[in-house]
Amino acid sequence: QPCPDIKSLAPGDLESFGGVIRLHGEAFSAEELKAAMRRRLEKGLSTLNGRIGFLVLPVSARFAKYDLFVCACTPGLKNIETWGYQCKEGGENPPLKSFPMEVHHGVWLRGKQKNQTQHDTWIVPPEDQIADLLGHSLASAA
Repeated sequence: QPCPDIKSLAPGDLESFGGVIRLHGEAFSAEELKAAMRRRLEKGLSTLNGRIGFLVLPVSARFAKYDLFVCACTPGLKNIETWGYQCKEGGENPPLKSFPMEVHHGVWLRGKQKNQTQHDTWIVPPEDQIADLLGHSLASAA
């Protein structure tokens, strides 16, 4: 379960980790994600209870708008919640366009951000929360 101070940056109330899912498309596809989650659950994760979290990565770094996703669902694939993350250097702001309907929350990760802000529909967390979310080694690369 995420630390209390990062609940606004990742799905909450996760009870288990379903592993890493690699998607092949150039754009995020809710259908491809759901099919991959279903295959994972059918291959032995069906014994898990509660909300299951998945780290979702592209096979090659070609997703439009996002670098990675964290998705959560119940074993019956109900209530799928998708968080999209964009990693940026410098002070660039998120685009003033909403993210695809399949993505429920967008998080813009950039270094040297002092306070959490909201740009359109994106959450832009401060540097210390990025470290809490990713760990200090990964956060130092942001």
